[in-house]
Amino acid sequence: CAARGVVYWLGSQLYVQLTNRARGLSLVASRGPAFQMPASSGFAPLEAEPTVDAVVAAVLDAYANDERKKALGQDVGRTRRADGGATDPGVAFAGLGDPLLRWPDVAEITRRVREHHEVPISLYTNGLLP
Repeated sequence: CAARGVVYWLGSQLYVQLTNRARGLSLVASRGPAFQMPASSGFAPLEAEPTVDAVVAAVLDAYANDERKKALGQDVGRTRRADGGATDPGVAFAGLGDPLLRWPDVAEITRRVREHHEVPISLYTNGLLP
């Protein structure tokens, strides 16, 4: 099981949180003081920044064991169905902090996850480079 806050969910979209740190205003903070993630998402501030190994293990565990990914059936890991519809939304790097602050880790996690699942990867950032 991943440490609290490392992964969270919105629908079948798996989000990975690497840091609470941000340069400037984080995306979560930019939504205003009343913004809250749904309780069902599992979102929480990180207690500590996870290692690359811990994140890879959490993502692979989600693809192997979580019902939100299992419900995609044969379309898990596919970006398009035969009829052109979207399937697996994949993995998104986002969270309280800015994933660009750990860009080398984002690249390594992506490489290692894609050794197992050729899934879409997205990154949400405020765009301020470290």
